[in-house]
Amino acid sequence: MLLSLGSSSALGNAVAGTILNYTRSFQVRDMVKIGDTSGQVLEKGLLATRVETQKKEVITIPPR
Repeated sequence: MLLSLGSSSALGNAVAGTILNYTRSFQVRDMVKIGDTSGQVLEKGLLATRVETQKKEVITIPPR
């Protein structure tokens, strides 16, 4: 049961990441604000987006 709950979460994140990539809502090097985090997009993938803050911290954010 735990395996099925964990895989549905990963599948949901992958679908959300695919939608973000397909709609091209933002690109690498764009400045974004996601929740309380703002900074420059370093990398976007199916399961996570990496953002560098103004303090030079790299934050990994899941797509949903």
